[in-house]
Amino acid sequence: MFAKERLEAIARKVNKEQRVLVKDLATEFNVSEDMIRKDLTVLQKQGRLQKVYGGAVSVRTNPGRFASQQRMRTDDPERSQLAETAFGLIKDGMRLFLDVSVTNIQVARMIAQSERNVTVVTNMIAILNELAEAEHVRLIFIGGTINMERDAFWNASAAELAGHYHYDLSLLGTVGVNLGENSLTTYHEDDGILKRTVLRHSKETWVIAEAHKFQEEGDYCYSSLSDVSGLIVSTETKKTYRTALKSITVRTGGRSHE
Repeated sequence: MFAKERLEAIARKVNKEQRVLVKDLATEFNVSEDMIRKDLTVLQKQGRLQKVYGGAVSVRTNPGRFASQQRMRTDDPERSQLAETAFGLIKDGMRLFLDVSVTNIQVARMIAQSERNVTVVTNMIAILNELAEAEHVRLIFIGGTINMERDAFWNASAAELAGHYHYDLSLLGTVGVNLGENSLTTYHEDDGILKRTVLRHSKETWVIAEAHKFQEEGDYCYSSLSDVSGLIVSTETKKTYRTALKSITVRTGGRSHE
């Protein structure tokens, strides 16, 4: 294998698995560890990975904060698949928390169109609108300080109110999933504090994560992956990150995998 081909292969591997070790790469490509370190230095200069002690991790991006209304106008087959999987977790009589998430808007729409008698607690305006006329749903809206960019309310009082309830199931959104660091992140501290509060009061908490969330990073870490019940991801995402997801419970198409 030529050096250029090896560099491309290493870049693909670190993007897929998010963390690689020098010794493993040396064995895989049948070259010295010193050669691999030089390759990682080249790739880091190109902005394609970040070197760490003993190996490298994928480059995390912090994308622009798109308003929810803008994201809601985007057709996304992956998001529809995630919504269907999430909806499959919902049973009659449950108390749910639906977090700030465009996918959760679709989940709310499915609840409204179904006959499932549930209690839904939320702080997202669009979810409130989806469920406002659903007579079979007991709807509780958490107020606070409005964040127009995210179409939601949150602050310390919102987190306190969320903590007064116990949830059978919570469906949380996320800005970033960092498999290498075992972390879930969001943009805003107030949002993160509310998520953490809900997580502490939930029997089950599933995080909805589109594929691009595995390459993005928020400013505030609200949970470790080991503290949630698991991730809801697309079938394609599970294939892409198969190795890195081995130790995490994921749901795709309504089926759980260890």
